[in-house]
Amino acid sequence: MPNWVYNSLHCHGSKEDLDKLQEFLRMEIRINKWDKETRTDYYDIEPVEFTYMSLRNPFLPPYNVSEEEYYGTNGTIKGERVGNTAGNWYNWNNTHWGVKWDASRVDMERCPDGEGRGQLTYHFESPWGPPWDEMMLELSEQFPTVSFTHRYDEEQGWGGEYEFQNGEITSWEEWDIPESHADHEALDTTCVCKFFPDDVEYMFDDCPAKMEALANAQVSS
Repeated sequence: MPNWVYNSLHCHGSKEDLDKLQEFLRMEIRINKWDKETRTDYYDIEPVEFTYMSLRNPFLPPYNVSEEEYYGTNGTIKGERVGNTAGNWYNWNNTHWGVKWDASRVDMERCPDGEGRGQLTYHFESPWGPPWDEMMLELSEQFPTVSFTHRYDEEQGWGGEYEFQNGEITSWEEWDIPESHADHEALDTTCVCKFFPDDVEYMFDDCPAKMEALANAQVSS
């Protein structure tokens, strides 16, 4: 099992732009196919039960990779190494998306800001790390009038946040794994004391529950 990264993609723009972006990201997954007889390539639609977004839509696998190559096994079959090509899903996704799988456990929120503008937010998970900023910038170039903010938090606590528009990053902040309750508060993330409220052994020294437990122990002694 991978360590999961929790991503939030905030999109700000006009109602018209957000309508187009929302429709674009939730399209059915497009797969590339190769007609061996006519030696032509084309995209086809793969009907799937899809929720809100796919990384495949802003950054597609190339035309010249067949369906068999992209979806083929990358590993060992009967002692023989197979599928380790640039166009195989595992290699291509990691090279171009920065993650091996498409967006997982996607949720979406949308709310108006007023004056015909609004915010569209996607929450999704990715394995081991966030999708690469190059892929996000590719998306922003396709919707140049929408401003984006991508925040990512790995389950141990490290993460980052950057703002970008029309292919340009305007700000970026990163942080390491929090080492105190105060670090979590500064990052607006959930401290370990919230997950284990009755086990002070796993808490930081500045966790309120641990400080209270130690104070009570001193009083009772």
